[in-house]
Amino acid sequence: MNKEMNENELLKIIGSGETSKVQFKRELGNQDKLAAEMIAFSNAKGGMVLFGVEDKTGKIIGLDYNAIQKVSNTVSTIANELVKPLIYITTEVVNVDVQSGTQKILIVNIEEGISKPYKDKNGAIWIKQGSDKRRVTENTEIMRLFQQSGNLFVDEMIVANTSISDINQEYVKEYD
Repeated sequence: MNKEMNENELLKIIGSGETSKVQFKRELGNQDKLAAEMIAFSNAKGGMVLFGVEDKTGKIIGLDYNAIQKVSNTVSTIANELVKPLIYITTEVVNVDVQSGTQKILIVNIEEGISKPYKDKNGAIWIKQGSDKRRVTENTEIMRLFQQSGNLFVDEMIVANTSISDINQEYVKEYD
């Protein structure tokens, strides 16, 4: 479990801009796009979405109490209903002092998934590519995601058009 973030840590993250582990969102926006972002984090090494921060510029806008509640509830629904298999998220709010006063930033933490590959409601698989995400279409990439989750073992895969006579018994004896 992540420790709670303080204002200085958050400002340092925002000051570094969007990365393969950090995305900024001014507000909720399109749920399907947010689901794709969450999927990409789960299929990669995890990450966080900061709500109340201007996308691209990193300007702190903040969210009021009602917006935090709405975003938090919607993000939970997305994690449960628009991502397959479902993912587990954690949220926290950090107060940041800026010229316009104290602003609240909602942090949504998405851990690296253990049931890769994660997909959206249409079956699309997304992965992080730098600070962006991209759709995975190559079978080898999909297989690698299965391997990372421990759900696919290459040494146990069936090799088409082979039989027991294709096995070199000398190698088998060496292996013992």
